Amino acid sequence: MATSDEKPKLPAESGQDAFGSTSARDTGTAPRDTQWYFLKITYNDNNGKLTTGYCIENTTTYWNNYLMVSTGPTPLALRFRKTKVIINPNGQEWDQWQLGNGRYLSVRDTGWMKSQIESVNPPLWNGGFKDNFTLMNDWNSQPVSAWYQSTPFEGYYYWLYAATQTNACKCEWETAPA
Repeated sequence: MATSDEKPKLPAESGQDAFGSTSARDTGTAPRDTQWYFLKITYNDNNGKLTTGYCIENTTTYWNNYLMVSTGPTPLALRFRKTKVIINPNGQEWDQWQLGNGRYLSVRDTGWMKSQIESVNPPLWNGGFKDNFTLMNDWNSQPVSAWYQSTPFEGYYYWLYAATQTNACKCEWETAPA
């Protein structure tokens, strides 16, 4: 257990993290918006039924820190806040999102979404507000999608992916209680 003056250490991660490609990356500003949000996701389940859930994080197995979507409201919903904002010349806003646990919303080079530590330069994201409910990252410009897949020892879950137009989800940043 860490003492009060000792910083907690995050576990090491293997594999490649994706890096954002916004040319103005270093000119980002601190956001004026200090609100916490949930990422509400509407997707078609494996039976074609429209379902709404929330972004949650796998914290149990080899797929630790990979992101999934719940099949409805849940106390496990992750809280996010903006930590960097870049406004492109065309007025499009790109945001870096930090989770309540200090990690960042990211995507692996294989397309699977994951939380990651800041030092690996997490990508920026656009969408989820003001009638733009396609959430895209600046690494590959692909929308968030949900994929129903099995993992050993855990069963079937809807895993979040950002490397194809197929199964794209409606993503909304919903205000979280303080």
